[in-house]
Amino acid sequence: MASLPGKSSNNVGNSTYHSLQVYLSKRYSRGLFASLAYTYSKSLTNGPNNFVNNAGVDRDIYDSGLSKTYPGTWRPHVVAIAFNYELPIGPGKALLTNSGVLGKVIGGWQLDGILTYSNGSPLGVSAPQSNPLYNGSVGIVGGSPGVAIPQTADQVLGQQMKGSWDGRFDPATDRWLNPAAFTVPAGVFGTTNTFIPGLFAPALLNEDLGLVKKTKLSERFSLDIRFEAFNALNRTRFGSPATSLASPTTFGKITSASGQRNGQVAAKITF
Repeated sequence: MASLPGKSSNNVGNSTYHSLQVYLSKRYSRGLFASLAYTYSKSLTNGPNNFVNNAGVDRDIYDSGLSKTYPGTWRPHVVAIAFNYELPIGPGKALLTNSGVLGKVIGGWQLDGILTYSNGSPLGVSAPQSNPLYNGSVGIVGGSPGVAIPQTADQVLGQQMKGSWDGRFDPATDRWLNPAAFTVPAGVFGTTNTFIPGLFAPALLNEDLGLVKKTKLSERFSLDIRFEAFNALNRTRFGSPATSLASPTTFGKITSASGQRNGQVAAKITF
């Protein structure tokens, strides 16, 4: 018997991706090179997290369209900036054109960096599965014994999904998600999907900077000394918040963070 469109249990998934991509660059002139890449995109899939028509993952293995959502790796806005600037000092430059030993000390400096900015990961809110036919405690669901079907939360209309706080976000006192905006549904599935439109974890903001000193020691030998700082502005990178209504005390809270500034010094002799 032929299956109706969208009503197949075959292990097949579909995804779409559309984007606007912009690239601008400035070639070397007066010691400066810079480039900017920006991507604005939209991606949808009926196999989030690479699970397709899998009991315990799909809402309905015969209608994968019910699971259509964003992939967990999607970031709608991504900006990457790279630059390299030869400082205008030293022999052959506009300022302090001293030669000899002093010229070797003050000349040959370059500043470079890679700056990266993007949205955080998409978020969804899960809820306890209250229906015994779908919580894995009885029977066979979707052909697999004792497999729980995931439950998503109901969204409470009129409530802001993100938490509110004064000034800078403080994970010790603030919640990234508003508990009042979500509730456990009475039915099998909630009104929200695996990932909720407009709801993201904290954004990625990162600046890697480097300072390079190039010195010509002789006609044959040259020395490069590089000073590099990763996450140069020492930004705190918050993890994703807890998104399960089964744990009301931690729901919406962020309990992990990373992003300490790291640096290194490297030297290279070329001959």
